[in-house]
Amino acid sequence: MMIRRATKIKGLATGKTGIKIFGGDKDLCMTSVGFFAGGEGLQSAPKSVRGYADGLTGTPVAMGYFPEISQGLAVTDAGKVYIWLENEKLFSEIAQVENYPVSMFSYSLDGENYAAVVCGNKMICRFADTVRIFTLPYYIKGACLHMGRVFAADANDGYVLRWSCADDMGDWGLSASGGGYIRLRPERGKILSLIPLGDRIIAVREHGTDIIKAYGDPRHFSVVHKGCGEVTEALKEGTCVACGESVYFCSDSSVYEFDGEHIQKLQMPVYMRAHGYSAGCAHDGRYVTYACREPVYDGAYHLLYDTYERKFAFFAANKSVVWKTQKGFYSLRGGYVYEPADGGEFTGVWMTDALDFGIKGAKLLKRITVRSEGNIEVSVKARGETRDFPGNGIMTADIAGEDFTFSVFGDGKLISFEGELEVRK
Repeated sequence: MMIRRATKIKGLATGKTGIKIFGGDKDLCMTSVGFFAGGEGLQSAPKSVRGYADGLTGTPVAMGYFPEISQGLAVTDAGKVYIWLENEKLFSEIAQVENYPVSMFSYSLDGENYAAVVCGNKMICRFADTVRIFTLPYYIKGACLHMGRVFAADANDGYVLRWSCADDMGDWGLSASGGGYIRLRPERGKILSLIPLGDRIIAVREHGTDIIKAYGDPRHFSVVHKGCGEVTEALKEGTCVACGESVYFCSDSSVYEFDGEHIQKLQMPVYMRAHGYSAGCAHDGRYVTYACREPVYDGAYHLLYDTYERKFAFFAANKSVVWKTQKGFYSLRGGYVYEPADGGEFTGVWMTDALDFGIKGAKLLKRITVRSEGNIEVSVKARGETRDFPGNGIMTADIAGEDFTFSVFGDGKLISFEGELEVRK
């Protein structure tokens, strides 16, 4: 684990011997990896195990899994399209595309299930062992399927929304019963992504969202839109994902939720602030995006947000791509696939910087009191020495020092953490 450079901060002096380190409205943590933060206590985040990524060449820029065909699809920075077989952990090349923004979706046609990759003016459709490739008249991005048509932003004019003919994704001819387009008003910027949400499409734009609605049969088809929510920060293209009944997306330094009516910035603990969000996906009520820690914490992580518990967690990423399957989240980095473990949770790390609790000079930490569930261990460091303790109950410490660093490790839940301090005159 990488630890940020030492920075002494002053904890809260209560005027009593009891010091609350974590619990209630107190949290003196300065860095956390592998624990959800928010609400009551800290709960460890999902665990993964490593396996080889056989058959893949290049660095993935987009991945997706489609249970309808029991296969995944991946696109690398070399413009190669692969299928991924979850049971065999094997990648197999099926097509070559230009290096454009990638979008993926699944659909049914004539009783068969397909998965599609859209990249520039190419659409690669996969069914069982069959591949169909369409060459489109436009370069598009942010594609999705809605009412039997493909909707997408024009890659060369980000204010234009286009759609295909009904039930023929390769036909984008402009006609009363075929394909069409509308131009959105420019106030909220260019279209980044199109996300189906119920009977609507949410167009995530550079500075807000629009609601897109389509009406009518193929011969009387019309599309209307209205703006619904603005943000001042510029939003990131790859982070837009539907999770439950909301859409989540990020700017360079913030995470947002759009519930269909309003955009709100999600609040996270100060020590979890990050930047450089990208490559979002969602599974089972959890939204994940790649991020870099700030301000000086050296490392790249996935930020995981539990939409039910409304809690955040970091877990190690090291510049990886993450995608979802029926089992959970997978990530890919350095030639390895990291898949969800069967049971168990990620071993979390929660750590303070050196604390003097606002009291100068020598002190004696008499005892610590920890409330936890599951497997939790704590350690206390003072004067260059570290002592470890089991993570539940009242424990005698008798550790002298001017300041103390507290750490918590484990795959359980931390509820509260207190210390009893004596000041030496």
